[in-house]
Amino acid sequence: MLERVVRSTRSDWRLWALGVALLTAGVALLLARRQRSATPDPYDEWWRRREEIRGNGGRYPGLYPNLFV
Repeated sequence: MLERVVRSTRSDWRLWALGVALLTAGVALLLARRQRSATPDPYDEWWRRREEIRGNGGRYPGLYPNLFV
């Protein structure tokens, strides 16, 4: 009768480690991108403020009364 030797290959844990590393990197990139998008863009803020000023008839109540809008 033949005995069969069961052994685990070394590549088994390497594939798992590679998968975990890729997953961790993906989650890190997702979190970094989400935090980066949470910071307000100065141009978007300016544009929003400009629309607010135009809605008030062009009267700017802030620090820059000569602001061209």
